Amino acid sequence: MNPIKAEWTSPDGQHRILLGDCLEILPTLDTSEVAAVLADPPYGLGIGKKGSVGSNTTTKEKHGFREYGNQNWDIIPPTSESIQTVSRIGKSAVVWGGNYFTLPPASCWLIWDKGQRDFSFADGELAWTNLDRAVRIFTFPRSRLVAESGSHPTQKPVALMIWCLSFLPPGLILDPYAGSCTVAVACERTGRSSISIEIERKYFDIGVARMERELVRHPLLDPPPPRQRELIP
Repeated sequence: MNPIKAEWTSPDGQHRILLGDCLEILPTLDTSEVAAVLADPPYGLGIGKKGSVGSNTTTKEKHGFREYGNQNWDIIPPTSESIQTVSRIGKSAVVWGGNYFTLPPASCWLIWDKGQRDFSFADGELAWTNLDRAVRIFTFPRSRLVAESGSHPTQKPVALMIWCLSFLPPGLILDPYAGSCTVAVACERTGRSSISIEIERKYFDIGVARMERELVRHPLLDPPPPRQRELIP
């Protein structure tokens, strides 16, 4: 049985979004050309069951309250073994929420400073990497993300993912826990190719819609960024 339940490919062949379980799909793919993994797996905190993010009180609306509906996608997180398997694909890896999984010791952790203090969510999030460099911090207010375009309860800013890509080698990027496909959007904006895998149909559809909008965002006189690799075979 084909583990890929649905698939979208950009007209230029640079981006693929696959619907299904990444652990079932990955063995069927040729990942030899993957340069790096940039992943944001569910942490298992039960955020989806809350049905909303933030507070809907008048005083806290500015901090980014948003209704998403009750969901079950993050009740059981991926196992540490599966995260380790995914992180070994490609030469480099960045795994958000790495502090929730058992991963090898790392000298470089990437930190997202959410620009918020003493709120219901953490002040920041950590990404494990296998990179040989120092710890780095990126500041981007989470309230700005939700107010502008947040379509997933744990969606990361595109600017954050572009920042992550700046540490990774050129080439094809794999996002095995794609959510609303923020990594794919970041790849398009930086001239990279991507493969995104998402298990939830709702977010697969949202990701496809985001990418289709992204592909037409460049004005006619503003060509898209140069590609860093050839077409995905």
